Amino acid sequence: MSKRLHHKVALVTGGNSGIGRETVQRFVEEGATVYFTGRNAKTIEETENSLSRGKVTGMRCDVNDARGFVQVLKRIQTEQGRLDVLFLNAGIAELTPLGSTTEEQLSRLFDTNLKSVFLSVQSAIPYFPENGGSIILSGAWLTEIGAPLLSVVSASKAAIRNFARSFSSALLEKHIRVNCVSPGAIETPLYGRLGLPEAQLKELEVLIAQKVPLGRFGTARDIANCAVYLASDESPYVLGADFVVDGGFSQLFSIPAPECPVHPE
Repeated sequence: MSKRLHHKVALVTGGNSGIGRETVQRFVEEGATVYFTGRNAKTIEETENSLSRGKVTGMRCDVNDARGFVQVLKRIQTEQGRLDVLFLNAGIAELTPLGSTTEEQLSRLFDTNLKSVFLSVQSAIPYFPENGGSIILSGAWLTEIGAPLLSVVSASKAAIRNFARSFSSALLEKHIRVNCVSPGAIETPLYGRLGLPEAQLKELEVLIAQKVPLGRFGTARDIANCAVYLASDESPYVLGADFVVDGGFSQLFSIPAPECPVHPE
């Protein structure tokens, strides 16, 4: 059976942990040559060692380092001659209560989740071949609901959702498709970085899992599988779309309906 990403060259940001790492794994399984970036040299090396050397190359680069990202693109161009798939997965989340959020938090969240995405896409365009390719942006289920403690993250991801539309429109002539994959409650290290005490974090996890119609958190592989589809030639007619992978949380009314009496005809 042919692999879905055979001969494709892909770049994944934040590929050394969580969803990014699982996506690197899936891209390799589907035949792609994969480059990935991260900030932690140790986890970059661990990711490389756990996968197929020669098909996976990790590079240290902060997404906010626009010049460093261009150097990553230039290396891919030198070694592979092109870039076919770009998954801008890296992002951060912080609690931002209205009334106590600092200007530094706002800048950090918008710079990492929004500004870096715009500049990365802009920088990557010349490295795609004439027949185009696929850019995948990392959105969030939060754009579908109102989350009072995560308003800034939600706003940044809502902007990403619009980027998928506007970038796709701008890149039509270059045959570059831009889409979003928006994770719901996923078992990744990101939840542990919200700054909540361990007991409160566990309580939050139980509460969220109970509200998901499927009754559980999703896995990084759930998101990676969606990214494979968007990266592959199976999705040529998909542009500017948002794939919300949240177990139905934002779409279904999950409270059990009462039993209704059955009336004979």
